[in-house]
Amino acid sequence: MNAPPNEARLLVVGTEQALERSEQSQHFATDDARRKAEATLIAQFALAGFELRRLDGGGWLVSRWNLMRELDQAALAQFAQRIGAQP
Repeated sequence: MNAPPNEARLLVVGTEQALERSEQSQHFATDDARRKAEATLIAQFALAGFELRRLDGGGWLVSRWNLMRELDQAALAQFAQRIGAQP
């Protein structure tokens, strides 16, 4: 026996919604992992005596003793290694 058209449509819509939720959860998991990595890096800098802030343009602002410097991702990695702020 075939399902009435409305029930078949609900099944398709429900499947589409489940797939969309799955894609969203994967996106959120990736976003959560990125935020966790950034929070860990900020904490490592704090333990080394530096304040680290993410800038809107994608760079980083490092400060200590009222002195500040803007760094890109590559320069930040080198600086972190130099001060021992990497795991």
